[in-house]
Amino acid sequence: MRLFISINFDRHMKDALISVQQQLKEHHIRGNYSKPENLHLTLAFIGEYSDPDVVLEALSNVKFAPFELSLKGIGSFDGLWWAGLSAFEELKACAANVRHCLL
Repeated sequence: MRLFISINFDRHMKDALISVQQQLKEHHIRGNYSKPENLHLTLAFIGEYSDPDVVLEALSNVKFAPFELSLKGIGSFDGLWWAGLSAFEELKACAANVRHCLL
C-alpha cells in the first residue's frame, strides 16, 4: 500500500487552487492538472508499506495545532508550476514533527 501524510485542503483553498489552474489553462499552459478531489499538501511520503497501523501508531505522538493557510503567489521552475502558501514556519514545524515520529 502506498502511504503518505498530507493536509487536506478545505473548499476555500481548493477553489483558490482551481482558479489558479484555470488561469494557467487560459494562458495556454499545458500540463497534467490535478483533479480537485486530489488537491492536498504532502507532509511526508512514506511509499510502499504493508502495515498502515504501525504508521498510525507512530503518528499518535504528533501534536497537531491548527493554523491558517492561504495562497501566496505562484511560480515555475524548469516547467513545473507551484503555488506558494503562507504559514511557512507552521508548515515546516508540522512536517518536521510528522517526519520525526515516523523515524
